[in-house]
Amino acid sequence: MIQQKTKIYSFIFTAITIAAIFVFFSAVSASHLAEIKNQIQEKRTHIQELEQKLKATQKKLQSTIKKKRTLSNQVSYLENRIYQTELNIKLTQTKISETNLGINETNEKINTKED
Repeated sequence: MIQQKTKIYSFIFTAITIAAIFVFFSAVSASHLAEIKNQIQEKRTHIQELEQKLKATQKKLQSTIKKKRTLSNQVSYLENRIYQTELNIKLTQTKISETNLGINETNEKINTKED
């Protein structure tokens, strides 16, 4: 009978030990699972922040491209204006030369008639 009681106590002790280990590991597992869930949430938050930064950077790039186009257009406009001004200068210089030649021609006619 003592042996039987010892076996029963041993069985109860083993069952309680197994139950305690199961509860402990369940608690550890639940704690670990909660930690993993927190890490996942942190990653999701970080992803959202990065996506927002990426969108903001994309907008800045588009703005820069527009500015670049605008600046490029302005440079092209200024280059064309410079070319136009150079042509006007050459035209004016040519007209002045033509007028000087006309003056010289007139002076020669005057000199010829005076002689």
